[in-house]
Amino acid sequence: MARRNLAFKLSICWIAATSRSSCALGAAGSLQEEVSVGDIVAATVTVEHDYTLRFVERPLPQFEGDPQVLDGLREAFDRAGHPFRLHFGPIASGDEDIVSSERAIDLAQATGALCVAWEGSGAARACRFSGVPCLELRGVTDFADKSAPQDFDANLPVCMGHIARLLHDWLNEP
Repeated sequence: MARRNLAFKLSICWIAATSRSSCALGAAGSLQEEVSVGDIVAATVTVEHDYTLRFVERPLPQFEGDPQVLDGLREAFDRAGHPFRLHFGPIASGDEDIVSSERAIDLAQATGALCVAWEGSGAARACRFSGVPCLELRGVTDFADKSAPQDFDANLPVCMGHIARLLHDWLNEP
């Protein structure tokens, strides 16, 4: 919860300064077989998976990705050749390290997410609060299983390079 709150507060400050859009960028663990290490996931929706209510039942908080931003990203990806795949779908976000296959399966079933990361819901909530489009992009570093800590360290540089390349193509559209 603390990291999400920090992400929310920092995002509010950054959004107030730029007032155009916000990006949540980083690493993630895959929750689906078709999403491989090195791929990028663009959030069509960010699902706050660790939001727990004890007195009432409600759906988990969700924050929609901006369709116009996602379309522009898709067009930029399609124009350029890349050594990775770009997936569009839900991303689970919460203050929990997912390092067991059993928990990853449960989380995938509960959220329908393609991958899981940490701070996305804080940024998405701040964007909604500020009325600013949000883009969450995650480079898949691991499979959210027992080898996640080692895989994360080994694959982070490649994944961040993929995100940088995609952002470069998107921001430098013809």
